[in-house]
Amino acid sequence: MTAQKNHEIHLTPKLLDYDNPAFYVKKVKDNRDNKSQIGIVKKGFFNTRRPATFEQDFETTLLNYYQAAVPRGSYQRPITIQINQLKIQEKTDLTTEYAIVTLDADYYFKGRLMFSDKRDRKVNGLDVTTMHAANVRSILAQSIKTFAASGWLEKIDDEKTVAKPERTENETANPKASVENNSATREPLPDVDKPAEEETTRNILAVGYQIGGYTLAGINYEIRVHDYIGVHFGAGIFGLTGGVKIHTNPSRDSNFFNLSVKDGGFGGIETAGVEFGGRWVFKDGARFGLHYQIGIAGVISIAPEMEDQVYDGNAPDASLVMGIGFSW
Repeated sequence: MTAQKNHEIHLTPKLLDYDNPAFYVKKVKDNRDNKSQIGIVKKGFFNTRRPATFEQDFETTLLNYYQAAVPRGSYQRPITIQINQLKIQEKTDLTTEYAIVTLDADYYFKGRLMFSDKRDRKVNGLDVTTMHAANVRSILAQSIKTFAASGWLEKIDDEKTVAKPERTENETANPKASVENNSATREPLPDVDKPAEEETTRNILAVGYQIGGYTLAGINYEIRVHDYIGVHFGAGIFGLTGGVKIHTNPSRDSNFFNLSVKDGGFGGIETAGVEFGGRWVFKDGARFGLHYQIGIAGVISIAPEMEDQVYDGNAPDASLVMGIGFSW
């Protein structure tokens, strides 16, 4: 029997946008009960269950993230972040899937517990497996920003601040063990979170066959104007297109319904139709991937010459349309 293949999550580091943090992250300590995985994902059409892991070991991955998010500078204090839980999961109801990440983290300065944080984050869509990396980055960013604004710095010189040992792997986490006025309270799951803030742009450029109109090779550009709406336009050899894409979730790589008008031969044929499509990225956190769409289109107008050449003089009222290529 072959071993079950893990689903690897690539946690792309990114600088957090806030001024003059008084700390940098010197160390990450893995205090989870189960260190073999960070959760279970459901992959493919049959929702095959796969253990999820980071590409590198847990502590190295998170330390790389934190050190990129909060670069070390002058007059900063070293912080140790102890991760007691970081778990992803997927839940499904009748119409959608949810990607959920749970975080339990303690922030230490010179062995003293400065801050404890517990929170969950949830996003939804038709296929949420590709959304976990952005969801994890977002919850880590939310937590560390909350720590930065917690007033921990003022506690350092407070004589009432008592040094507390870091929780060991064999100890049960006690939410009352946080510093006074800083007890960790789990935030309730929001109905639906917006896409992770690391997704700075969700615009898509696609190239390929039957992309950008009825083309042998074309290019199409989509501008995401809303979490669920994008407008697009394109052209190629030899055709044009324009329309609106309705996305199934706020993620950049979500599936979509494409309502568009297409031209072939620059006036030879014009159609209006609807297609279902999406992207298959080759690696979590990557932008480059396979682009596909398929649907049906009705003929608005067709030149007699093209009707004779393509349809033997009898064009159908509607026909199958598709496109395939690459996008980023």
